[in-house]
Amino acid sequence: QKLVGRIFGSYSQSFNLTYGRSGTLFEGPFESRHVGNDAYLRHLCCYIHANAVRHTIALAPELWPYSNYRGWLGQRDDDLLDRAFIETYFLDISHYQAAVRTYLTGQVALPPGIKRFLDSLE
Repeated sequence: QKLVGRIFGSYSQSFNLTYGRSGTLFEGPFESRHVGNDAYLRHLCCYIHANAVRHTIALAPELWPYSNYRGWLGQRDDDLLDRAFIETYFLDISHYQAAVRTYLTGQVALPPGIKRFLDSLE
């Protein structure tokens, strides 16, 4: 957690020097949460990629330009994406795409503890 905080701090300083500004770039200090099981991790992936749609700033996850969702679908190159991660937790791209669609329709049952965690984020 300290490492990520230092990275954000260094980035903020560099950004401010480059653009002649001062102050914080991020709203509040860095926070992290423990992801204790696979169901939780799968749910969080869908939550992240569905967020722009849920907050009505994009009509579909693949239309949000600031997301790596299209990279997950193989529609855009993404050097930071680990394809083995998708295969490990979702079998393949089509299963992940279906999981996100199911999440967006509200038909997915939340694993125990996730509702509490998601409520704490908002």
